[in-house]
Amino acid sequence: ILTLAQDASRIAEALDGLRAGRLSEYSLRRFVVPEAVGETDRRARFVGLDAYAAAGGRIAHDLFEDRRHLTDPALLDRLAAEKLDAAAAAMVAGGAWAWVETCAEAHVSWAEIEKGLAARVYPVEGDLTEAEAERYAELAELANADVLDAEGQADLNALSRTLDGDYTAEQRAVAGAILAIDYDGEMRLHGGLIRKADREAAIAAGVIAPARGGAGEDAEPASPAFSARLTADLEAVARAARQHAVLAKPDLLLDLLAFQLSGRAGHRAIFALRHGDVANAPGTATGFAPDARIAAARHAPADPWTADRARAFRAFRKTGKARVRGDLAQYLAQLLDLPDSALGQLIDKEAKTAIRAIWTPTAENFFARVKGAYLDTLWREMLGLPDTHPTVTTFARLKKRAKDDINGPPPAPPSGSGDGFGQPLRDAGLG
Repeated sequence: ILTLAQDASRIAEALDGLRAGRLSEYSLRRFVVPEAVGETDRRARFVGLDAYAAAGGRIAHDLFEDRRHLTDPALLDRLAAEKLDAAAAAMVAGGAWAWVETCAEAHVSWAEIEKGLAARVYPVEGDLTEAEAERYAELAELANADVLDAEGQADLNALSRTLDGDYTAEQRAVAGAILAIDYDGEMRLHGGLIRKADREAAIAAGVIAPARGGAGEDAEPASPAFSARLTADLEAVARAARQHAVLAKPDLLLDLLAFQLSGRAGHRAIFALRHGDVANAPGTATGFAPDARIAAARHAPADPWTADRARAFRAFRKTGKARVRGDLAQYLAQLLDLPDSALGQLIDKEAKTAIRAIWTPTAENFFARVKGAYLDTLWREMLGLPDTHPTVTTFARLKKRAKDDINGPPPAPPSGSGDGFGQPLRDAGLG
């Protein structure tokens, strides 16, 4: 770390601090090069080390850890801002947007942005032919199973772009965007933003609808026409009307449920369901091999709070009924948690639940973790011998570790003949 220092006096002070125990590795680095920025900083990635050095920026090399540090953060900030501003100007000049602002922060605060916005518009979705929709569903299934090759991924990306659609020329003529640098050093664009000053032009172009009642959004708010109680009643009526209507559309309800459970709806619920993760994995993965779908992570929009859920839901349904029902089954299965033993037995009988189908007991995951008396009973049941048989009594006299080593996984039982673990495991509720 001391090789990074540009000032000999700082090295001497650092050595004194180390001898006195005042400096950790992190604090030593900050002491030696107090304003240095690591090469993985988002601004450094965006600007590039060569461009930074060409502009006169100094780079300190840590000889022992193969790290580089940029020692002029002010220059780096200026270069990043200039590059971002140039990209924004090129977008406006090329007609991509009516205006483009830049943001110095990695995270764009929508609370601040929306104060000056009249509306936000979204890309107009594209349509797939029947053959393209079938191909999309096929490729999406392969991608979900992590078996999609490069050519298939390219096809899937192309079809996805068609589905995602694009902004129209009319939208781009009145809308703008905000450009920022994300944590990976890549430009992140938030587009389709219509300022209040451009509201009338957007309405005239048919890009957004006029405000209900004809009054502009900047007009002085009138006193509410309805009381809070009446407003709540009307909201309840509207909610009931929607619920009444979807009773005749069970497929729509199932699609919506799959959409929410899969995580694609973001952080805002569609159904008033509270669900968390159900523990379904042991502490050790040894011998444990369930269907990968019961452990698959849920999908997550890039921005789970502000994502356009209507657009996302339309795209989700276009993946095809088989994919939607597959997601529904997958994420409902992940939430299955039955404390009712009678109902559990009924489900197990119909589904043909079998522990040995996904789990093989080993010394690590099972035998070393149970008492010797249980192993004695298991050994006797596996061999079908009476308590007094010499093989059984000899095994009972062994030390626990020896019993663990002898007990290999019992043979899988025939379908419908039990679990192969013996009565003690069934008594524990695991059979």
